[in-house]
Amino acid sequence: FGSKMYFSTTDNYVAGSKTALTLAADQSATFASSVTAASFNTSSDYRLKEDLKDFNGLEMISNIPVYDHKWKVNDSRSYSVLAHELQEVLPQAVLGEKDAEVMQAVDYSKIVPLLIKSIQELTAKVEILEANK
Repeated sequence: FGSKMYFSTTDNYVAGSKTALTLAADQSATFASSVTAASFNTSSDYRLKEDLKDFNGLEMISNIPVYDHKWKVNDSRSYSVLAHELQEVLPQAVLGEKDAEVMQAVDYSKIVPLLIKSIQELTAKVEILEANK
């Protein structure tokens, strides 16, 4: 409110620039600040998917380091992952490459299915333990 928003149509986001929104040729958008919306929706219709496979969610989640850290931009504290470390476990959740000119980003929505699967796996283990009492 009352602030100016600067736009860029290049893929070259540089930290500290005044560009608040970058619209790339591939139709992706990069925001250099927080974004607020009523919802963010991701396509998930069964008609869009094929080759469904099971996976070990708990093992994958256990291999993602999570940190309590301070943001350089405003000294606020947060919990998050490092994009290049997440890329080793779940590459489809990371945009960009480590140490490239454009900073990496994480699509945290792609981690949610792993969390759901991990809860399901833990629930199954608890049920087995309770049944063996």
